Amino acid sequence: MSYNCAEREQMYLKNPKCHWCGRIMRLYKDGEVPRFCSLPDDAATIDHIYPLHTPQRNWYKRMGRKSPVVLACNGCNNRRNNLPYGEFEKLIKSGNKQKYFPQIG
Repeated sequence: MSYNCAEREQMYLKNPKCHWCGRIMRLYKDGEVPRFCSLPDDAATIDHIYPLHTPQRNWYKRMGRKSPVVLACNGCNNRRNNLPYGEFEKLIKSGNKQKYFPQIG
């Protein structure tokens, strides 16, 4: 099961800040960004708590349920990649925050 644009928009309306870095994101509607262009770093995206190939994510899929997600800017979502939630959280709280998140300032 996947999340659709309406669900992403609902999450954005509740809180337009990135779960990871806290910056205000921009909500791009379907078709607003050309199909073969990459999303800007400030685009609001769905970030799954459990990376794609983990037992937890597979469990949700087998049960026919959606895996838990947060709203994250495209920049953070790409930086996180397949890092587990806790590891990425430690990285953010580390002294190297500026290196990985230059947009925070």
